[in-house]
Amino acid sequence: MQTITLNNGIQMPALGMSTFMMTSDECESSVAQALRRCHRLIDTASAYGNEEAVGSALRHSGVAREDAFLITKIWPRDYPTGDDPYSRTTQALDGALRRLGCDYVDQVLLHQPGGDYRSAWRALEDTVEEGKVRSIGLAYFQPDEVQTVLDMARVRPQVIEAECQPYNQSQALRQLCQAQDLQFVASLLLGGGNRTMLSDNTFWELGAKYGVSNVAVILRWLLQSGCVAIPKSPDPDSVLQGLDALDFQLEPDEMARINRLDRSAPVGSTADAPAHQRTAA
Repeated sequence: MQTITLNNGIQMPALGMSTFMMTSDECESSVAQALRRCHRLIDTASAYGNEEAVGSALRHSGVAREDAFLITKIWPRDYPTGDDPYSRTTQALDGALRRLGCDYVDQVLLHQPGGDYRSAWRALEDTVEEGKVRSIGLAYFQPDEVQTVLDMARVRPQVIEAECQPYNQSQALRQLCQAQDLQFVASLLLGGGNRTMLSDNTFWELGAKYGVSNVAVILRWLLQSGCVAIPKSPDPDSVLQGLDALDFQLEPDEMARINRLDRSAPVGSTADAPAHQRTAA
């Protein structure tokens, strides 16, 4: 599996899977099979309600804990309040570790910029120094909010996770990540199931050329753009097909063709999207 090196020296798989909106049963089955089929990066969150299923899947997969890369996220309800500067966030992480059945997690992200995210970041820094967390970052933060954290950070973020798909390429965030040595992680990368995007002739034509699916073409574009990609699918066969993205290279003109599809049109229809962008799915 292809890996990237984070700014703290930690190795992170470049391709994994998201468990967003998976039921516990779907999650346990899909994650276990994905781990058996060479995926090593699994993305979950307290807000997804399936951390226990992820932990159970790992234990039953036959994959050693140290060979998996687990990501979870802290929801704003667990950020510190004025009279409690840290313990709400550290207790939330301890709860996540219990649900996962692990004594450490590879990556923890602040899930959105609501509430006192500055104090929440301080709490995450403490968990790194305590050895509970190997890397930390932000999810669905805007560039100015990322810069706020960078300006105050004792432990710099390693990753920024956000929507990135051909119709919404998050250029400003990706440019900030490149300038600040932060790894960009692409989620909602299939456009939330946007049929218009997925049926775009660009992906079918390139898929036919390389003998892969349209999804594999999108994943290949992300990987060649320097992103970590975490597609979501409860279907283990679809997860396996995503590995095809590791087996071919898009030509520069083909990359440029996909880059030109950007419409700055976010999905804005998921619980992962910032509150001001959420609508019914």
